[in-house]
Amino acid sequence: MGFIKKMFDHFKQTATATEINKITREDDTLQIGDIVLLYWIDTNNGDFFPSYFEQEYKINPQLHRNKLIRLGLLTFQKSEKSLSKLKVAELKEILKVKSLPVSGKKYDLIQRIMNNFDLLEDSIPSSICTTNTGQQILINYEGLIRAHKDPYISAFEYMEYSENDPYLSYDIIKIKILNDRINNNINSKLFGLVRNDCHAFGCFFLDKKDYKLALKYFIETMLFDCSGLSNSYEYIQGPVYIPPMTNSYVVTTIRNIAEECDLDDYNSAFELAKKEIKSLKKKMFLTEGDFSFIKSNLLTEDLFVIEEYLKKYSEFAL
Repeated sequence: MGFIKKMFDHFKQTATATEINKITREDDTLQIGDIVLLYWIDTNNGDFFPSYFEQEYKINPQLHRNKLIRLGLLTFQKSEKSLSKLKVAELKEILKVKSLPVSGKKYDLIQRIMNNFDLLEDSIPSSICTTNTGQQILINYEGLIRAHKDPYISAFEYMEYSENDPYLSYDIIKIKILNDRINNNINSKLFGLVRNDCHAFGCFFLDKKDYKLALKYFIETMLFDCSGLSNSYEYIQGPVYIPPMTNSYVVTTIRNIAEECDLDDYNSAFELAKKEIKSLKKKMFLTEGDFSFIKSNLLTEDLFVIEEYLKKYSEFAL
């Protein structure tokens, strides 16, 4: 696997011969979940690991933490890094042992402890922290960590695409992932998933403050909701009426974005979104008259108005 090979290549440049021998043992091969675990331990404290390590990454976090220690990526230490994992109240308790001042913010407390390290060392608890090599791993795989935290793509998807073209930026890889997913789900007639990825695109461009593209994708998301197209299309070959047909969060977001654009931008975004959903050439509820009604009322009317209008399709409810 290319990911593992790159990990080994990195270690060969930084590790000793003894460490390399440890790394190349079959049970010590690094997995994607190990990198995520390394990040989690670097930014958290304690033994209560999130369930996604076992459910999504298929690793036992306690056992794999021991592996990361064995590989020299984690170590127990008393340092500024370990102190940063403690709560303010815990830092104050350390200072109180020698009657030192407990005023100031967390950074001030940590610096005061470090300035009196020899005096307070026995009162400072050891915490497991990343080593310099572990920190370098996190820097090298910053994109993987971003994907882990991203609600719209997975770390596995990111690694697959980044291995094919390691020079692409995170944003370009994310766009490729979402585009490919949309095309695959269209072919599978899983229109509910297509809708979700349109929403993901809307959030992506909104975060980039590209309001015109964000508006287009959020409108497309809303039109999917109103069209009756869903994942059930694969089985019944037609739209389904599932009230409410409009999502209040999506519509509110559209209205907020529209305030950053002019009317021509809104009209253009709506027409582009309409063109995209019509290009599917599938049976749906929305006629040209429906599109015109929604377009005219979307920014100004209560959602009840649109819901009442779309009730004419309620006979198609499951």
